[in-house]
Amino acid sequence: MKKYTADDIKPIDWEAHVRMRPEMYFPTPDVDAEEVAKAIEYSAKVLGAVETDFSEMDGWSYFCADKDWIFKSEFKFESIHEIFSGPGPFPEVKRQNAFRCESLCLAFSSSVYTASNGEVIVLKGSAPAGALLEAHLKKLGGWERVVGFKFIKSA
Repeated sequence: MKKYTADDIKPIDWEAHVRMRPEMYFPTPDVDAEEVAKAIEYSAKVLGAVETDFSEMDGWSYFCADKDWIFKSEFKFESIHEIFSGPGPFPEVKRQNAFRCESLCLAFSSSVYTASNGEVIVLKGSAPAGALLEAHLKKLGGWERVVGFKFIKSA
């Protein structure tokens, strides 16, 4: 029997893996923007959000929450980029292999940003430019946390 070492373990590209095997992370292999928002909603509600909303405008999809859940976890992430970059720990779920679902958004999006308290952080690609960004956030209303993404089936 072969003895395996650390050199035998090859890291996977998280986004490519999610796109290749969406049925492992979503209830259907036919992922759409609303399914991505539902995945984000799962993390948000476990971490304290009560009211949430999904909407679309000008080619952007939006997940909005009444509470800013991003850093409410027992696990202390160093940055918001770390939360969205891959399957981070999710101890609040109390199940093996539980992970924060925000990262699923990047696999099916060409651009992703988040906004809270007037601060906009681009996580992938770009956010809507100037006046369009302001118009979108104004139309969405007074949510504590907004995640905007340009959904594409094959990112």
